[in-house]
Amino acid sequence: KSVTRITGALEWTEAFARITWRLHPRTAIPDLQKRALAEDLPGATRLLAVETLAFINDPAAARALVEIAKVDGPAGPEALRWLLHLAETRWKDFDIFTLLKEHRLLGLEN
Repeated sequence: KSVTRITGALEWTEAFARITWRLHPRTAIPDLQKRALAEDLPGATRLLAVETLAFINDPAAARALVEIAKVDGPAGPEALRWLLHLAETRWKDFDIFTLLKEHRLLGLEN
């Protein structure tokens, strides 16, 4: 039986993306960020990458979502929504509001 090797973040199959969503491995954070920011991927695929990041309990996932929140299109607002939601729940120890202020994503900056 032939084994398909996935060598790049933008080459993931739908099944692989769903498995990643289910397992939410920390090692996938950089690839998920690439997928969320990839303008040539469909919107639903990019949104799944954002949602997967939101389920990874790691400050690196929060930082990735901050970078995604800076972009236009469906992924940016969805990343910001997740950040605001998680700031006072599972990610409360990650100081999300400070991170959002530093990146000028709250609208409270001077």
